[in-house]
Amino acid sequence: MKKIFTLFATLLFAVTAMAEDYECNLAVFAYGTPSDYQKVNINCTKNANEKFDFLLKNFSSGATNVGDINVKDIDVIEQNGDFYRFKTKQTIKIMFVVPCEIELEGTLNGSTLDVKLFIPSFSTSVLVNNNPKLETYPQVTGLKVFGTDVPNFDPSKNTGNSIVLPTTPTDADITFTTDDASAKTYVLSFHDTENKLFYVACYSNDLVGVTNYVFDVVESSGVDAVMEPSCRTVIGRYNVGGKTSGNGSRGLVITKYSDGTVEKIVK
Repeated sequence: MKKIFTLFATLLFAVTAMAEDYECNLAVFAYGTPSDYQKVNINCTKNANEKFDFLLKNFSSGATNVGDINVKDIDVIEQNGDFYRFKTKQTIKIMFVVPCEIELEGTLNGSTLDVKLFIPSFSTSVLVNNNPKLETYPQVTGLKVFGTDVPNFDPSKNTGNSIVLPTTPTDADITFTTDDASAKTYVLSFHDTENKLFYVACYSNDLVGVTNYVFDVVESSGVDAVMEPSCRTVIGRYNVGGKTSGNGSRGLVITKYSDGTVEKIVK
């Protein structure tokens, strides 16, 4: 009987250890506009299928009440001890009835949760993490797209900068530099092709601080163009220990390109 009780207690602990509620920071970027910072409760649970379930209750974007964001059976694509990286692309119901495609990726490192959710039909990105609040916030000093500095970018101007985009970059193709080389930042972007505008926001590690830029998308002059992504390709991303890293990896990321160049970025 004692052995049975011990086994039951062990199993119960294993289940409850992965069933966690997290008080998190939340940032919403809809159609190129950042919403006000929020504090939310997130449930992120490892289920019986060895996959993750994610629940954000009563989510709203601006004046729109979206309802619960409930994503089940998220695939674990990497695990090392109590570190998990998970990712999924699936259709869920939002506003209680509307089928909607979403993309979700994130990490759980011990008790530290970091998740990005993208809802294409609403042109909305959501960042969620439980990083501690910062005392000071880094200032933007530069911007790279496809690994190349954006020419003539003035970080003091939120509007009025121009950019050449041979193709729409993903958030992973965009990197801000700041006055604090060790500071971690997040990037969210939106390309308004109809009005030829490109919105890109730099969020602080705690999602409280945000600087949003609106670029005029212009035709290439042949001189100030952002490098075509086909001019060089990424052949590998690695962490400080030399292990392969994904696009969403945090910390020091070392990127090697096909032209032999190497770029070191703290995310």
